[in-house]
Amino acid sequence: MKRDIRWWQVITLVILFAGVVITVWSAQQQDLSMRNDLLIKTRIGETGIYTGHFEALKGSAADIALPEYQALKAHLKRIRAANPDIRFAYLVGQREDGSIFFYADSEPAESADYSPPGQVYEEAPAALRSVFATGVMADEGPYTDRWGTWESGFIPVTDPATGRVIAVFGMDIDAQNWNNAILKSSLPTLIATLLIVLLVLVSAFFQRRSEEEKRRLETSEEKFSKAFHANPALAVVSTIEEGRILDVNTSFLSTLGYSRDEVIGRTTSDLGLYFDPAQRDVIIRQLKETTQVRNMEVRIYRKNRELLVGSLSAIIIDVAGIHRLFTVILDITERKALEQEMECHEQELRRFSASLTVANKKLTILSSITRHDINNQLTVQIGYLTILEGSQPDPTLNEYFQRVSTAAQRISAMIQFTKEYEQIGVNAPLWQEARILVDTAAVDAPLGHVMVKNDLPARMEVFADPLIVKVFYNLMDNASRYGGKITTIRFFMEEHEGDQIIVCEDDGAGVVADEKEKIFERGFGKNTGLGLFLSREILDITGITIRENGEPGKGARFEITVPKGAYRLTGTT
Repeated sequence: MKRDIRWWQVITLVILFAGVVITVWSAQQQDLSMRNDLLIKTRIGETGIYTGHFEALKGSAADIALPEYQALKAHLKRIRAANPDIRFAYLVGQREDGSIFFYADSEPAESADYSPPGQVYEEAPAALRSVFATGVMADEGPYTDRWGTWESGFIPVTDPATGRVIAVFGMDIDAQNWNNAILKSSLPTLIATLLIVLLVLVSAFFQRRSEEEKRRLETSEEKFSKAFHANPALAVVSTIEEGRILDVNTSFLSTLGYSRDEVIGRTTSDLGLYFDPAQRDVIIRQLKETTQVRNMEVRIYRKNRELLVGSLSAIIIDVAGIHRLFTVILDITERKALEQEMECHEQELRRFSASLTVANKKLTILSSITRHDINNQLTVQIGYLTILEGSQPDPTLNEYFQRVSTAAQRISAMIQFTKEYEQIGVNAPLWQEARILVDTAAVDAPLGHVMVKNDLPARMEVFADPLIVKVFYNLMDNASRYGGKITTIRFFMEEHEGDQIIVCEDDGAGVVADEKEKIFERGFGKNTGLGLFLSREILDITGITIRENGEPGKGARFEITVPKGAYRLTGTT
């Protein structure tokens, strides 16, 4: 099919082509200029490097203590400070096996991007290696290494006596900043092109607008008519004040059981449509106040006088210059019946839940009384055993008295366990700040001379059972009891594959390999063996896990893995 080519299309294509060519050329010129500028800055930075600074350097950790290294490091930092667009300034050497290594860089030692003396630069780009081979300065980019994506300049550092390349000085610019600068330089041309194209399109738009407006007016009535009659909801067009029906759709007739002749020209009052006739007055009043009605529940009669529950929405529309009322009613009769049935079920469920709460309260009270009575009897038993042990003449029976007393104490600890276990899951989980939990547990834990270092980040919250504070208490208590010559317990955070890991690490004796899982079993251990068992149960409520992953003999390391969704950082924007 032949298509007419309009004048504005040809002009637009020509302008766009010219604009693209000029923009690309401008970007290339800017890139070339920036590369030259980078090499000049790199050359200036290299001139301040005194070869005597690193002749004593070996490219190893031992260099850090040398004054030559400190002087070189200070020079690199000054270069970095004087050039805000430069991210890294560094000096590298090459070993006999061809590997590239760092003498020094501009990063402070505490930076995550710091490269210590002797670190191998495995991703060294080809341009950097070529400078060692040819002694000619070079630039390269964009290329990517472990620190990011860069545009870099490389200048050879030569031995004044022999002219041999003994090191290469490099400076890096973030490739994103580099590209932004190129884009910024190209924007004037690009914007000018777009403005010219816009002027052409606006001119063409106004030319075609009258034609399109005419076609829209011709088709709008047809589209409205199709949408009106195809609507599955009940649709009505009527006069506003009187409510005389001018048109209805097929759904209105089939749902209410009328024929078209029975409704057209009659009012809603003539048909007795509304269960509550006053409700139409409410609809008209709201329309005048807010210009629309949305999702108002109404009851209307079918022709056979059965009630239909509907959700009514209405607006005022313009028909041939006259305001008319356009009303749509969704049939929600079945939904309302289902909601009523569900409400009855919910009421029954609430009554059952109240009965279950009372029964649970009675069981809790019974359990509490039983524990109290058993503990009282155990206290009496232990007291009598102490009296008998002190008064019996046969010392060979001491061991038996001791065993009976130990058994009674273990029974008392187990009863205490049932009290604590009973509380797990009773209260709903909530968001709690991990750092505060550790500080709270440390106040009550029997630490003695052991120091707790809390390096958890502030405002880091976990979603857990309220008893999670007992987990941190148990970790501190176990470390103090069984850690041997322990001096420090440290809490800190790590991230792994989207999960946050709360680490509890100490410098004690650690846990032997074949007991790393057994320590979480109920009854295992030197005392009652319940603390770590309870800890795992408390954490499991919200999907948090715990394991011991330390190296035996070098301290215990408990890792509490908090999955994504069970942690958040508050107080940030």
